Amino acid sequence: MLPSDLLIHRYGGEIVVLKRLVINSANMAIATDLIQQFQEAKGGTTDELNRQLQELEGEDTDYPIKRGLAHLLSADAC
Repeated sequence: MLPSDLLIHRYGGEIVVLKRLVINSANMAIATDLIQQFQEAKGGTTDELNRQLQELEGEDTDYPIKRGLAHLLSADAC
């Protein structure tokens, strides 16, 4: 499960509405890149993986998506 700071949401009056991630080619490419990073990180340290994930995240505005998917792929979530 995602922590609250990684949830994408909007407010509908007094109700919080969670938004689902659209399955499209851009989001699939992000997921594929993250899965590849995790597979390549096997046998390495968590610090190395975190550094690589930060590099992959870069300055893009889609960082919540990348962070959320990385969280789901992490050992803590799986």
